[in-house]
Amino acid sequence: MVEAALLVEHGREAIAIVLARETSDRRFNGAQIIVVELEIVDPLEPDSPRILVYDHVFGPATARRWRPGREIPIWIDPRDPERIYAGR
Repeated sequence: MVEAALLVEHGREAIAIVLARETSDRRFNGAQIIVVELEIVDPLEPDSPRILVYDHVFGPATARRWRPGREIPIWIDPRDPERIYAGR
């Protein structure tokens, strides 16, 4: 959670479109990990839009908002564009 807070505070905000979502067999603290394929739209990146696979842990209520086609806010690490935090 500390890393996520730092990315939200210091990262570059952009938009991602959920392309696909599937439930993983892996768990974190008892919660299932969801694998989400995102299309990242960032006007500051020369190769935008780009596709990124993102592992995320969230409950069923939050997971419903992550349906294919939905736009979600993301924050990109300015030092490593492959490192993001998605949603809130």
